[in-house]
Amino acid sequence: MWTNSVGALQFLNDVLALSNGHQARLAGHLQGRTRQRPDTRLIVASGKSPVDAVERGAFRSDLFNLLSVLPIEIPSLRERRDDIPLLVAHFLKIHFNRHGKTVQGLSGAAFDILLRYDFTGNVRELSNLIERGLIFAEAGGFIEISHMFSSLEKLAEMTRNSKLHVSRPSGSAPSGQSTLETLEIELLRTALVETKWNISETARKLGMSRAKLDYRIKKFGLGKPD
Repeated sequence: MWTNSVGALQFLNDVLALSNGHQARLAGHLQGRTRQRPDTRLIVASGKSPVDAVERGAFRSDLFNLLSVLPIEIPSLRERRDDIPLLVAHFLKIHFNRHGKTVQGLSGAAFDILLRYDFTGNVRELSNLIERGLIFAEAGGFIEISHMFSSLEKLAEMTRNSKLHVSRPSGSAPSGQSTLETLEIELLRTALVETKWNISETARKLGMSRAKLDYRIKKFGLGKPD
């Protein structure tokens, strides 16, 4: 668990997942650190509150106190949406190298969805969405909404459960139209353009039957451009 190198910097992710035995071992290492390895540094991270874990008895209070020399709380991604563009660019570069494939970037609609998405999985979920989008997008093209999300039904469900903020950055939804309908129209138009208005292929991409797609196209008055 602990390196023998002098002056080392180590990172331990998800520290709350340590078993009781490993917690005891780590506490012992930290208590003897000043005498044994004064130049070593340890950074730990957790996606959950260590204070809550201590109160529940799931994490040792002595270890918590040893680790809490300089606590830094990083807000969740949904609380710092201004970071999303930088993180998207970062993950695109990472996944370009991993898959040996490049795209021009995200389409406007896809980028808009990410800016409004709730990211319950935080930064890791954003990375997964970018990687999935890159895999399904055409090389040299753009990542579209349907490349990142499996179906319109899933996005609609997230909206109903307040997991997707659907207020438009550029303005409000048209009068008499719900924010959910606005989202559905955006997704339908994007998918239809991607498939050049091939109804069967669009229905498959959106995870719905052709009959349901035909109904929604008529409901929202969508027409194939000239």
